[in-house]
Amino acid sequence: MAFLVPVILIAAATQAAAEAPRRAAPIGNPGAWISHEDYPAQAAAMEAQGQVRVTLDIDPQGRPVGCRILAWSGNAALDSATCRLFISRGRFRPAVDAAGRPAPDTFTTAVTWNLPRLEFAPFKPREVVNVLHFTASGFSHCTGSIDGVDIARSDRGGCGQGAFLIGFMEKEKRARRVTFQQVFSPAGQPRPHVSKPEGELASEEIFDVEIASDGTIRECRRKGRRSLIPMIALSGCEPALSHGDRFEPAADPAANRRGTLLLRTYEKRVRGQD
Repeated sequence: MAFLVPVILIAAATQAAAEAPRRAAPIGNPGAWISHEDYPAQAAAMEAQGQVRVTLDIDPQGRPVGCRILAWSGNAALDSATCRLFISRGRFRPAVDAAGRPAPDTFTTAVTWNLPRLEFAPFKPREVVNVLHFTASGFSHCTGSIDGVDIARSDRGGCGQGAFLIGFMEKEKRARRVTFQQVFSPAGQPRPHVSKPEGELASEEIFDVEIASDGTIRECRRKGRRSLIPMIALSGCEPALSHGDRFEPAADPAANRRGTLLLRTYEKRVRGQD
């Protein structure tokens, strides 16, 4: 009988271990792993917002080693930033299997990206480029850049100041790339070095703009215009200014700042896609 006690105890311990597997658990608050300071610049420039739901793959040491998106935000920059930040910052207490050994696991969570309403574009020279790509069948996709840095754009809503012309352009059933170039220069500062987009210059417009102390556009006055290809020119600066051009507030609440907005449109025929 003396030998039965340890056997019974071992059996009981084994049964207890078998009944106590443990899932991976986050160390700290996952909501603190991502903050407004992490907002991707390209998404902020497009005023993109949305929720991203992901499943993280956790290794036996409690480290995220993979990320699968279950629900997309609609903006590639927000989606990729979510996975990148969760993988680099997430830390977990490892999962334990039925035998009491560290085990791989998964963890599902979500982050909602909301653009702070008081974040503005810096009041400094900058260039924004939006490119609309068309095949003979119609609109294909958008690409773009801010100050020479490529930004992810895809759907119609992310095409910047050219978005309102997509419906008209795709009716022509021509394969082409239409580039909208927007250059802002504060008064008293030199115009930034800008790129030379591909294609033929279709139109050019120059506006004097006045920015209120809160960063909103107070006035926009055209000072020059030439249209080389009919129906491609932007019809005034409002379409461009409606896509995120709010500037940082002035230190002086009574200040009104001025600048120049240059808008150019280029068109390039794409052969082999007609």
